[in-house]
Amino acid sequence: MDRAVANFISLLNVEQRRFTAKPQYDEVVEIVTLAPVRFSKREVEPDRMGKHKRGAAYEYAKSLYAEDWFDSGTERDAANLLDNGNDISWWMRLQTGDLPILWAQGREYHPDFIACDEAGVRWIIEVKSDKELPSDEVQAKREAAKRWANHVSADERVEAQWRYLLVSENHVSTAKGSWPALKGLGE
Repeated sequence: MDRAVANFISLLNVEQRRFTAKPQYDEVVEIVTLAPVRFSKREVEPDRMGKHKRGAAYEYAKSLYAEDWFDSGTERDAANLLDNGNDISWWMRLQTGDLPILWAQGREYHPDFIACDEAGVRWIIEVKSDKELPSDEVQAKREAAKRWANHVSADERVEAQWRYLLVSENHVSTAKGSWPALKGLGE
């Protein structure tokens, strides 16, 4: 009976998403100047390659911010990969409100990172746990972010190309510090 109920709820969710209106990007893209200023009173952890300390700040060479902090060790490991990658020019850890992407009626999604590779492509990057990756919500946010990236890239006033990358903790560890490997593993 529990499986039947779970399957029924899953089917209801699928059908609801199918008929729920997709967010529309009818408005013109607003070009804003990035002014990376963020103040933190967090303790700076000097060993960014060691055990992750939630709430601690870390310092990086390629980050646009003086200090960054992360919700998980996997996010911090992804930041280490971006900072150490020869193919990455700069990156930034996004906080809530930095890049809100509408993914369902009235609901916003806030990705983890933006990174710029040496070709000038801007990557919106989301890091998820292995168990969260296949969820319907994560996949719906992924589709919304891909639509957003395509919409922005198509605007003639935007010179850079934008892409979206969804990666799991397994992808980050398997990439072993390689940006090209992470791009190949991610969705």
